[in-house]
Amino acid sequence: MTAKTILTITLLASLAAAIASAAEAPAVPRIYLPEAKYEFGRVNAGETVEHLFEVRNVGTAVLQIERVQSS
Repeated sequence: MTAKTILTITLLASLAAAIASAAEAPAVPRIYLPEAKYEFGRVNAGETVEHLFEVRNVGTAVLQIERVQSS
C-alpha cells in the first residue's frame, strides 16, 4: 500500500469512530433562558406584578421543570 492509501484508510477509520461515538451519546435535556432574571423595580405592598419568562429545551431529551419558586 502507498502512504496515500494508508492515510486515507486511517482518516476514514477515525471519521467512522467519531460518528459512532457521537451516535452513542446519551440524550440529555438542556435548558435555555434568553432572559434568566427580570428586575421589577420598586413594587408597592399589595401590588400585583407579573413577567413571562421564555424557557426552551435545546437538548435531546424531555426537559422536566419542577419546584419553581420566586425570590
